[in-house]
Amino acid sequence: MTRAVVLLLAVAAVGCTDGEVPPILTSDFGTDAGVSLDGGGCATACDCPAGHACLMGQCSAAAPMLFCCTATTCSGTQTCEFPDGTVGQCDRVDAGGVTPVVDGGVPPTQCEMTACSRGMGGNLFCKLACGGLTATCVGSGGIDHCMP
Repeated sequence: MTRAVVLLLAVAAVGCTDGEVPPILTSDFGTDAGVSLDGGGCATACDCPAGHACLMGQCSAAAPMLFCCTATTCSGTQTCEFPDGTVGQCDRVDAGGVTPVVDGGVPPTQCEMTACSRGMGGNLFCKLACGGLTATCVGSGGIDHCMP
């Protein structure tokens, strides 16, 4: 028994000399609670702790908070991101994700056809879905939708 413990400690010590955590010391092959421990970075909010966004390959606190759409921590009208990089809202995950618009924004009529749930999460979702900093989630005619 003592021999196995010594061997495990030796492997751990050797594995840590390169600055990376050995996979045997983490709970899920290199990540712990979504934060990469082995230098791999992140790709989406699903690779980060709840409420954090993946910005330029690193988990970062986001305001308003961003969640992984498939995680149990995703609730209410908060904005979320799917593992494939599309965005949605926690209460609307069955509707699938919308690809965030990065360059130039979408035409106003297309923006207005995007369903949302009102609130701070809805406003962030609309900004991402429409590609405009002024986009918000509004209600008209009993339907909540984005407005450029």
